[in-house]
Amino acid sequence: MPRGIRYELAVFLLCALGSASLSADETGQGKAAPPVRRIEVLPESDALRPGQAMKLGLRVYLAREFHVNSHEPSAEFLIPTSLEVLSLDGLRGGTWDYPPALTKKFA
Repeated sequence: MPRGIRYELAVFLLCALGSASLSADETGQGKAAPPVRRIEVLPESDALRPGQAMKLGLRVYLAREFHVNSHEPSAEFLIPTSLEVLSLDGLRGGTWDYPPALTKKFA
C-alpha cells in the first residue's frame, strides 16, 4: 500500500478513535488525557492494484488509564467494541475480525 494511503488511513482512524475521548468533566480531572496513543496500520502487502482487495490489521495503543470492551462483552451492560469504515475515495471497507477477549478486573 502506498505510504500516502497508509498515512491517510492512520490519521482518519486516529481522529475517529480520538473523538471517543472523555471530557475533563467525565474524568474528574482538570485535563482529560487522549485515549489513543498510537495506531499502527498493518497492510497484508506493500502494493495494491485497482480493484484488488487487501486485508489491513490495526494495532491500537491506548493510554494506560483506558480499556476497550470485547466485541462480544461478557455482561449485558458493557458496550461492545465495533469499528465502522467511512468510505474514502477509492477504498471500500469489508468485515472485521476481532481478537479474542481477555478478561481483566479493575479496581
